[in-house]
Amino acid sequence: MIVVLDEWSSFVTMKKLLLISVTSFTLLSAQAQSLNAPNFTELDIDGNIHNLYTDYLNQGKAVYIDLSATWCGPCIEIHSRGYFNELYDLHGPDGYNDGHVFLVESDPSTPVSALYGPNGNYNWVEESNYPVIDDADASIYNDYDAFGYPTICLVCPDKSYYVEDEADLYWTDIVSSEYLEDKMYEKCGNSISPQNDVDIALLRISSLSTYCGEQYYPKAIVRNMGSETVTNIDFEVVVNDNLASTYSWSGSLSTFEKTEVIIPNIEGAGTDMNVEVTVISVNNQVDDLLWNNTMNKTVDLGYYSLASNEVNIVAHIDQMGWQCEWQFTDPEDNIIGQVTYYPTGNLDDPLPQPVEYTFSNLDPGCYTFHAYDATANGLVDFSLTEWGSGTDTTIYYPTPGFVFTDINGIHMASLQTFDYFNDFSILVGAEFTGGYVSPIREEAGVVEMLVYPNPANSEVYIQSDLLGEGRLDLFNLLGESVPVQMTAIAQTVSKMNVSHLNKGVYLIRISSGDSSKSSTILVE
Repeated sequence: MIVVLDEWSSFVTMKKLLLISVTSFTLLSAQAQSLNAPNFTELDIDGNIHNLYTDYLNQGKAVYIDLSATWCGPCIEIHSRGYFNELYDLHGPDGYNDGHVFLVESDPSTPVSALYGPNGNYNWVEESNYPVIDDADASIYNDYDAFGYPTICLVCPDKSYYVEDEADLYWTDIVSSEYLEDKMYEKCGNSISPQNDVDIALLRISSLSTYCGEQYYPKAIVRNMGSETVTNIDFEVVVNDNLASTYSWSGSLSTFEKTEVIIPNIEGAGTDMNVEVTVISVNNQVDDLLWNNTMNKTVDLGYYSLASNEVNIVAHIDQMGWQCEWQFTDPEDNIIGQVTYYPTGNLDDPLPQPVEYTFSNLDPGCYTFHAYDATANGLVDFSLTEWGSGTDTTIYYPTPGFVFTDINGIHMASLQTFDYFNDFSILVGAEFTGGYVSPIREEAGVVEMLVYPNPANSEVYIQSDLLGEGRLDLFNLLGESVPVQMTAIAQTVSKMNVSHLNKGVYLIRISSGDSSKSSTILVE
């Protein structure tokens, strides 16, 4: 994956691959390299011996092999996301026991000590809950015909194996442990033996995170983990510890197949809600495995109110537009607008022009905008010219993201995507103002100030045209000034360290002469 030309060009190549192979990582879309995966017998760094065939494949387990190098930026990026840890927790010996993960350090020139993160570097061992192997002679790397760092392999119990194809750049990024699980069952499902006869796993509650206080539509992603075909699932929905509804799903779900179950709407509590969905029975009997039958989701009461019946969405997409898609749904949860973006150009091209979408003649009610970001890095411009050698000095120039206005073009809301799934609700036909964000009105009209991510727990990015010449202050709810550490990222973008702050709501204010901008931030 990395071709060494010279020190600088190899660095730029690695960085470009970070933006391509990490954010559009097309794991396992290539054909199997051969019928039988190469076997290996290796000691991990804790002195435990592992034979791929005897200990794993012959036991009916699928195995992920992460061929990485400790110095490789894309390798660290993939590893630090923690998805392989999550997969191992769920499918390793303490979970379903049908999967396994190995981290294999494959650069022969790298000492074993580099795995432990000396001198403040990334500690691979501390951040791995699965076995780590030092492939000192690169034998595993060579046997699997790896072509750079990282190379991710999936080996099935029938000994077929799959290797990531760096030339196949589509929407198959590694974005979650669920994605890794999907690929494992897609490629290896026929050779993995289920551990139970009747077993439904509730993977996640996929319904929205905001609502307008009235109707709410619970949705749940489930997978059949048992050997028997599932034709009936009974659900129970509990809101704030009170039973809200029951629902019986019927259909046909074969082994390792998953589906989204849409539960009929429930009446909202008019407040923030803790929604709990539980599988009560499967095929009219008690599930063989109970620990994977319940999931919780926090649903916030909040909306942007809009008196008119028209909503304008202006989408500011960066050169990596393929990473984003969005949906706009009506009060009955029907999709009335949907866009999936595709590559818009090279990373060093100018930003694409904003695209405006208009929804007119909307009936009063609660509409929801739902955005998906494959890489959870926001809609930003990656400027290759700002990269330097050594540590990653990439500078991000945030766009406004998705901007909502009313029929008169007055700014209503902005949404950057710094999470994989984002949504907020819009109350159309409202006669009052409410919600998470109220635009700050001054003599010049509505003034924008972008603060993200919000909520935050370590760092906050602030975008404002006053940053270069103004003063920034942070206040707690008592009006007391709170010391903060600021780092200038660009002329209009700064980064604030909030990791030392107590949890709670804070006010950020930028002042310059007679002008000022303010915004609240929730620190979790």
